[in-house]
Amino acid sequence: MSSQQTGDQWVEPPDSHYYASFGGWKNFMLSYGLKPWNDDDVYEGKQILQGMKDGDKFAWEEEQKEKAAAAAAGRK
Repeated sequence: MSSQQTGDQWVEPPDSHYYASFGGWKNFMLSYGLKPWNDDDVYEGKQILQGMKDGDKFAWEEEQKEKAAAAAAGRK
């Protein structure tokens, strides 16, 4: 899931940005085969969520590098 970053600084979306499309946290957990009432599964769900955030941030950073490279190439 990508976020809608438009500025030159990364702003981390809220957790709900990631699980809203699942219909909420409970459905997010269940879709990954996790039990929202089990503490170990909740921990794993949070790790999955963090992985999504990290992936979005990495993609945004790569996009920024590409934009900077294109801008630098345009100035030559």
